[in-house]
Amino acid sequence: MANKFAVSSKTINDIYTAFNRSFNDDLNGLANMPDSLSPLAKSITTSMDTVKMPYFFDTGTGMNGWTPPEEKRIDKLLGGVLELTVTDYEKTFEVRLDDIESDNLGIYRSQVSALAQNVITQDDNLIASLLVNGDSTACYDGQNFFSNSHPTASGTQDNLLAGTLSAETLFSGITAMRKFTRYNGDKINIFPNTLVIPPDLEKTAIELMDSAVQVKDSASSDYMNYFKGRINNIIVTPFLTDANDWYLVALNQTAKPFIKIVKQGYPKMKNSRPDGDMAFLRNAIMFSAEQKMVIDYYAWQTAIKFTNA
Repeated sequence: MANKFAVSSKTINDIYTAFNRSFNDDLNGLANMPDSLSPLAKSITTSMDTVKMPYFFDTGTGMNGWTPPEEKRIDKLLGGVLELTVTDYEKTFEVRLDDIESDNLGIYRSQVSALAQNVITQDDNLIASLLVNGDSTACYDGQNFFSNSHPTASGTQDNLLAGTLSAETLFSGITAMRKFTRYNGDKINIFPNTLVIPPDLEKTAIELMDSAVQVKDSASSDYMNYFKGRINNIIVTPFLTDANDWYLVALNQTAKPFIKIVKQGYPKMKNSRPDGDMAFLRNAIMFSAEQKMVIDYYAWQTAIKFTNA
């Protein structure tokens, strides 16, 4: 057995520096992966573990004309305040002391890349879960995030629709989102620009979005494709496991369907000590990626779910 104490702290620090550089290079390279669900969340960096913030669409639309103080129209936080606490996530691999002593570290390069990949895909895991469970999880107005009865001062609004992915159902979703208002009835003026779909619907989505002429509809003759250039983004994600459900999203707003809070300085790498318990018990040094963040529901007005049970 290799001598556990032959590996110095300096050696481990040098390895950590090399691994950390590779880890951050990989993170930067993966940051704009196509078909990532990360754009569905508005990201905020904070130094705190818990953040309080208002819901975006509680405020009124446009500006108010000047009035005396006693007549001013003051926006109220009708939905209350969203309070989010970051969660600690980690992923760890071990480097055998024997490999360090024999300078056999190249075999661990893929482990470092996997750490970066896991950090990036954590957003996909969390956001996909929020999408899937949005019709059974309440948001700030007391209704499920995807619901037929989001309340307004004079009625309700619906962002849970039914139907297969087609020109007719897609247009119904666009129309519904264009008409969404704030609680007080003020127009929001949202135009959806993104489809989020499972791989099973990719062919249908491409036919709907990318062809210059729409030929697969109930019309008696071909006609110009209304969606081309308007719904200009298709996110195909394997993290959606239902082959029939799909989502229409507006990513051109200040608000997004979800909110992401990241603790400042994360994600980052750490390592265990060469003279610590882990090295003694396992004859290895641990390297880990750590992330402190949370993703939660935010603006239901920017997303519609279509179910096809």
